[in-house]
Amino acid sequence: MRPVTEADIGPKGEAEWLRLRRQLELAEGFWLGFIFSPSPLSAGVLRRRTERLLRGQTRRLEFIHPESPSALRELIPALFTHEAATAGCTWVEALHLDPGDGTEQPWREAWLWLVSRMNERRDALRRHLRGGLVLVAPPELKHLMREAASDLWSIRALVIELAPIAESSPREPRLDLESFSDRAVSRKSPEAEELSQFALAESERLLAKTAGDEPRQIEVLLGRLDALLSSGRTGEAVETARRARELIFKNPLRNPQLQAMALHKLALAEKAHGDPAAAAEHLEQSVKVLGSRDNRYRALLLNELANLALSRSEFVPALASFEGSLSLARQLRAASGDTPEALRDLSISLDNVGALQERLGNLPAASAASEESLSLARQLRAALGDTPETLRVLSGSLIRVGDVQMSLGNLPAASAAFEESLSLTRQLRAAWGDTPEALRDLSVSLHRVGDVQQSLGNLPAASAAFEESLSLARQIHELMGDIPQALDDLSISLENVAYIRKRLGDQVGAARAQEEAQALRRRLKE
Repeated sequence: MRPVTEADIGPKGEAEWLRLRRQLELAEGFWLGFIFSPSPLSAGVLRRRTERLLRGQTRRLEFIHPESPSALRELIPALFTHEAATAGCTWVEALHLDPGDGTEQPWREAWLWLVSRMNERRDALRRHLRGGLVLVAPPELKHLMREAASDLWSIRALVIELAPIAESSPREPRLDLESFSDRAVSRKSPEAEELSQFALAESERLLAKTAGDEPRQIEVLLGRLDALLSSGRTGEAVETARRARELIFKNPLRNPQLQAMALHKLALAEKAHGDPAAAAEHLEQSVKVLGSRDNRYRALLLNELANLALSRSEFVPALASFEGSLSLARQLRAASGDTPEALRDLSISLDNVGALQERLGNLPAASAASEESLSLARQLRAALGDTPETLRVLSGSLIRVGDVQMSLGNLPAASAAFEESLSLTRQLRAAWGDTPEALRDLSVSLHRVGDVQQSLGNLPAASAAFEESLSLARQIHELMGDIPQALDDLSISLENVAYIRKRLGDQVGAARAQEEAQALRRRLKE
């Protein structure tokens, strides 16, 4: 669920987020991004915002978090699954550091092995994945990855380099719903490093001054924990979190929400330090300690527990946690009524459950969840009217329903959902004009319509959808210029058109489109 408060990432961090958000909103089809981050905390800000943005569009983030170098080396098959193909964005994150003595570098070697294999299979990846592919790695690998996979690097849509920013002094612990892994980030700079070091030094000074004052010590320790995580000093972060927990639980009358927060922070530190089992244990304890005092916070904790289980391929526990969060969302709706926030939160929970049910092969359950989410989207539209947000939410819900129906083999139902989504995106374009967002929404619906019509054997209808999608890709190219993503999207549209023209017997037209697509590919490699 969307937190009540949002991490303050500063002007430079917001600028990086806007670049990523623009990419997510504009792109249709495959695109590639690199994020180089010194710590999981920095990358976590963008990942969680990406997940919320996609959920708002009823799309899904596929998060792959290998826990060992061997798992990273063997990751290629995971990119060719149905789950990755249907995700709005596949996010591969491995920020583990090799031993400092330089004798062995298993993580570095695993990353270079992976991108080399991806380089060899880049065309297959581009055909298979319908959304973005984001690779999140330590900053020191940037130049090595560029050299190891030069062709893959040439088709990148964006490169983001992050650095931690810590606060200049520890702040008061706030019992809000924000995930504590969302903290301030910015571009890497000497000033940011100096600020982080200052915050840590200041916390040491304050700890020395607060001996005997347990409440103040807890505040300082929690602030120091944030700075340590931002700096990537995960081992020290775990020790600091344990110290804060001991002080908080020393007093049995302490606020249970503060106790839950301490366990939550300890879990995040353990996860960043590479101990997901301990992180899961403390997240479970946090849920128990919180009890029924704050259902929105409990739902957040359950979602984090589910995502942690997914990163370990523990699908049954993940489903149980997502279903627990869904139950809380239903309770919150019952308590607050059909407010827009309650309807959106319930829709997100249904999407989580539905996506995992589809992944588990339980298509009837996935269909039921997507249909209920669609019903909520229609209810939002009825309550708020035809606002851009309600139309986009409804259009996205229809696409989600259509995708599940495609998986079930129910092509007429999929076609009906995609056609309704297309009608809504045409309405959005008429209202907004030819903005990149409106063109992107329309192109998504056209792509789905083309796919289902092709599966139905209606090649003229598929051709009309793909040809219109090509026209939109040319418009986006004109608006955005020769950025890699615009060129890549245009080449993909040309290849779709070339394929359908060939099937319709237009060999000359197919060859012309294919030749233009190949020319764009060569430009991307320059």
